[in-house]
Parts: sequence; C-alpha cells; structure tokens
Amino acid sequence: MKHWLLAAAWLLCGMSLAHAEEVLRVYNWDAYMDPAVIEAFERSRGVKVDYRTFTNATSLQDALQRGESLDLVFPADHQLRSLVRAGLIAPLDASRLKNRGNLDPYLLQMLATSGTEGHVAPYMWGTVGLMTNPALAEPHYGGSLPNSWSLLFDREASDKLSACGTAILNAEQEAVSLKMTYKGMRLGTSGARRIRAEVAGLLNPGVRLSPADYTQLIRQIANGEVCVAMVWDALLRGGAEQRGLHFSIPQEGGLIFIDSMAIPTNAQQPQLAYAFIDFLLEPANAVRNARVSHAIPGIREALLTGLDAPAGLSISREERRRLYLLDPLTEKQRKALHEAWPPHATNSP
Repeated sequence: MKHWLLAAAWLLCGMSLAHAEEVLRVYNWDAYMDPAVIEAFERSRGVKVDYRTFTNATSLQDALQRGESLDLVFPADHQLRSLVRAGLIAPLDASRLKNRGNLDPYLLQMLATSGTEGHVAPYMWGTVGLMTNPALAEPHYGGSLPNSWSLLFDREASDKLSACGTAILNAEQEAVSLKMTYKGMRLGTSGARRIRAEVAGLLNPGVRLSPADYTQLIRQIANGEVCVAMVWDALLRGGAEQRGLHFSIPQEGGLIFIDSMAIPTNAQQPQLAYAFIDFLLEPANAVRNARVSHAIPGIREALLTGLDAPAGLSISREERRRLYLLDPLTEKQRKALHEAWPPHATNSP
C-alpha cells in the first residue's frame, strides 16, 4: 500500500512539474502589450510566458529564418506575404478561437487583399496621415488648409509653410508611397528609375525629414516647432484635438498598418498560442493593451463601448475607404528605394 501511495505521489509530482514547465514563447513589438495582461494569462492557465520584444520587422524575420523556438509572433502587414511564402508561419485555424467573431471585418478584408488573412488574426492597427496645427499654419498658408498632401508635396504650398515647420516621416517606403499616391501613382508598380526620381524630388527646400527617433517629432509638434507633418497616428492619439492639432486621412489617400498575431510553423506550444490569441481578443484585454500601445485594437469598434477605451480609437467609414496597405516590393525596387534615400536620413533636422 505504501509503495502504491509513493508511486502515486511521484506521478502527481511529475505531472505538476511538467505543467509548471509549460512555457509560451512570445515575440512582439516593443511597448505593445500591458504586462498586467500577460500576468493575468499566466495566472489563468498556470503557465509561464517568455515575453521578448523587437523594434523593427527585420528582427522578427531574422529570428524566424534562424528557426528560433517561438510560439506566437506579431508580424507587420508588409512582411506577411514573404513569411507565408517562406513557410515560416502556419495557417491559422479560426475554429479554435472562440473570440474570432470579435475581429474587425474591415481588417480581415484589408488583409485578404494580400492573400494572408488565413494565417493571422489582427492585433493592433493604425494609420499614416496628415497632422496640422491650423492656428500656426493658416496665417502662413493664407487661409484654411486643404485636406491634401499638397501641403507637403506641392512646392508653392510647402514654401509658404516652411516658416512654421513641416516634416515628412523618416520612413522611406511610407514617405515615397504617399508622395506617389498624391501624384496618382503606386510605388509597387514603379520601376527603379521612377523610384529614384521620386526620392530625389521628395524634399522641397521647406520640407525636412523627421528625426529618426519618432518621439522627437511628437515633441516638436507639441512644442509648436512643426505645423504640418506626415505622421503615424498612434502617438498623437488622445488629447491631440485639445492641443489644437488636427489629424486626418487626406483626400488622396493614406496608409494603414496592421500588426497581427501569427503562429510559427515550428511552434512548440501551438495550443497555448491559440489560447493566448483568444485571451488578447477579449475586449477588456484589447483595451488595456491599446492604452499601452496607443494603437487601435483589432476587434470591432462596437465592442470597445463602455470599457474606458482611450480617446481617438475611431476612424470614420469615409476615411477607412481612403486607406491602403503598403505595396509589397521586389528586391530590385527595395534596393533602388534604399540606395536613393538621403544619406543623412538618420540625423535629426
């Protein structure tokens, strides 16, 4: 009898240890998730989350290509197609997500244009648009500001506004893509010669590149040093209108970025990864993460009602119609863009 009890005790101990050793390995963008949400998931499942972060999409791509042991990753939309083609992320079985109905259909439709929606669940999203400070800009412009990229890309307009400060994002693909959108062209269908020409004419004398550290641009805007700028909306969200700033998607169009959740093909804990995705799709958790990331949760807007969500998470239907994803580029296009980009682009203005 004692031998049987001893064996049972050892078995239970072994099961407990095995359960305690369950680890979910997550690789996400920096400052993109509330640590309290991670801790709540760990408590609810009795597991450990090994949470690591990166600051650029290349770091994630390199980690997956090296075959690092990761269970859940957060790729950007512009790299999804290459990750899928390389077989680095697995198809996502939506039937294993009880909260799949929470996902914003608009985002799924946008991802469908790249043929990658079956591999990911949207996590956070945002836009690249136009920031203006009308009180500072209008006296120089000579009247009301149009909702147009002409403020940055038309020489006459940018010369007028140079006295109060204008800036274009220090992000080569985004900046050139939006300039070409203003001109009625697309970066993804342009040859190397056209790309080099557009980069060469990107900066009018009155327009400068933003600092490489984007938070410096936000400080310049807040301090009244910049009156018109191309910006990612995320860090302007909440209180921008109260500071006299106006953010919009120009009539010619703007960019949308979608960061999604994906399970690598070599994941050791896919079951836990599905559980964590489901956990992150719960509205309360999505809102908590939105407060940290300043981005818009990938769930339907109606689910955010009554949850003390941050201000500015709503993008109108009309503005959504003017958004598009970055075009996938060939290696030749990417090389031409990078080589033509100003050599001083990493310096602050």
